[in-house]
Amino acid sequence: MRNAGIWATVFCTGVAVLAAGVLADPTDGWSPQRLSFNVQYPYNVNKGQRYTYTNGIYHLWVFNNDKPFSERTRTLPRTEMRFPEYEKPQEEQFEADVMVPRGTNNVCIVQIHTSDQESPKYGPTVFMLDVRNDGDLRHYADKLLDSDIYGKWVHVNVIHNVPDRQIQCYINNRLVGQYKANAAKSFYFKCGVYEQRGGSDEMQVYFRNVKLWSRQ
Repeated sequence: MRNAGIWATVFCTGVAVLAAGVLADPTDGWSPQRLSFNVQYPYNVNKGQRYTYTNGIYHLWVFNNDKPFSERTRTLPRTEMRFPEYEKPQEEQFEADVMVPRGTNNVCIVQIHTSDQESPKYGPTVFMLDVRNDGDLRHYADKLLDSDIYGKWVHVNVIHNVPDRQIQCYINNRLVGQYKANAAKSFYFKCGVYEQRGGSDEMQVYFRNVKLWSRQ
C-alpha cells in the first residue's frame, strides 16, 4: 500500500508538472509596452464604417470589393491595426484573444511586417496567421495550427526574437510553430483582416486583451 501511495504521488506530481508546462504563460519575464496603433482601412470610407471599439472589444471588417487603404497602393482590401516599429536588439511579443465569425475565409488576421524601408529588399512579411479552408488557422496558407476556430475565443502569442531571427507562435499557451525571420533590422506587428487570394465576400474579426511585450 505504501508503494501504491508513492506511485500515486509521483503520478500526480508528473501530471501537475506536465500541466504547468502546457499552460506556461509565454509572457513570463517580459515587460509590458504602451499600446498604440494606427488603423488602416479602405481609403474611400470612414474609419467607423470598418472599425469599432466597444466594451474592450475591437471589431474590424472589410469586404472583398473594398478599396485598398491608400490610393497609392494596389494591395488587397484590409482593415488592420498597425503597431509601432521595433528594432534590434529587442525581443517583441504580440498577445491577444481573437474570435473569427463563421464565413470569414482566406484572410490574414495577424502578421509581422518588415519595415517599409526594408521590405523591398527583404520582403514584406516574415509571419502571417491566416484563416483558411472554412475555419483552419494556418501559418500563411501552409502549416495547420488549429482547426474549427469559428465563433471561439482563441488566445494568440507571437514572439519575435529579432537578433536570432526566430519567431514562435503560441495558440492557447501551446507552442504550435517556430519559424525563421529575415535579416531586416526593423519590423512591426499588425492585426485585423487583410484579404488573401479568394477572400470571402465579407471578412470579420474580433480582438480583446491586445497587449505588446518586450524583452532585452
